[in-house]
Amino acid sequence: MKVLAIAGSNSRQSLNKSLVAYAAQLSQAEATLIDMRSFDNTPLYSAERQQLDGFPAEIKALYEQLQVYDGFLLASPEHNGSIPAVLKNVIDWLSRIDMKFFGNKPLVLLSTSPGPNGGQTNLKTMSSLVPWWGAQLIDSYSLGNFHQHMLNGELQNPERERLFAIVSRFDEALQSTPVLQAA
Repeated sequence: MKVLAIAGSNSRQSLNKSLVAYAAQLSQAEATLIDMRSFDNTPLYSAERQQLDGFPAEIKALYEQLQVYDGFLLASPEHNGSIPAVLKNVIDWLSRIDMKFFGNKPLVLLSTSPGPNGGQTNLKTMSSLVPWWGAQLIDSYSLGNFHQHMLNGELQNPERERLFAIVSRFDEALQSTPVLQAA
C-alpha cells in the first residue's frame, strides 16, 4: 500500500508538515511526503488562464502522482479560519482536471497549531469539502498546543494513542479499498 502524505503548508518550519510526517510513520503503508512549497510559483487559478495557457506542468504531474497512491494523509494549517492560499490554489487547479481528483480513496485530515484551536475551524470546512474532491474521509485529527504535545519529534500520550487509532482505521480502509484494474 502506498500513501501520499501532503503538507498543505508552504512554510519551511511547518508544524503541519511535522504532524503529517509523524502520522505517516504510524501507518503500515509506504509513505511519500510532499509539501506545498513545490507550488509557490503556480499561477493563481482562473478559467481564463486555464483556457489560454492550459494546466501548469506541476499540477498535471501532481494529478498523475495522486492516481498511483492508495490513500492520503493531508495536514493543513488554518489561515484566518480557512484553507491556506497555496493549498486552495492547488485544489482549484486539480479540480479542473477532475473534480474527484482523490479518486474515491481513503483520506485522513490533520491540523495542528501552536495555540489551543489546532486548526479545528479549517478541519470542519475541509471535512465537508473532501468528499466533493473524491476522498473517502476516514477521520480528522486536530492537535492544539503543538509544542506541548510533540517533544523531541515524538507525540506524547494520550495524543499519540488518539492519532494511532485514527491511522489504524485509515490502514484498515486502505486494505479494504478495492484496487481498480486497468481494462
